Amino acid sequence: MMHRIRITSGEYKGRYVGRPFSGWGLITNPEARENPPVNITGAPYALHATEHGATQFFSTNTDGVRAELKALGYESAAVEEVVAPKRITSRYRLNAHTVVRNRKFM
Repeated sequence: MMHRIRITSGEYKGRYVGRPFSGWGLITNPEARENPPVNITGAPYALHATEHGATQFFSTNTDGVRAELKALGYESAAVEEVVAPKRITSRYRLNAHTVVRNRKFM
């Protein structure tokens, strides 16, 4: 099962744990431009305002990351990912030749 880690208290309550933000490169997400990620000093993570920037952790890894965050003064919770099953449309039920031919319409 996959989880995202969310900060539950303090100044950054509601933010999600994700990859560190280097400050270089183009930010294409308008929400991230308005509210950029905040790097955590002493840990290889950043706090992102939305789930879009959050890292997905396996359930076995969340406890270690949360313990590391707690040692740095951040209270957190593991939020379980809810994944909807993929629906196969009729376009994909056709043979492989037709799928390749119709790929330009996707």
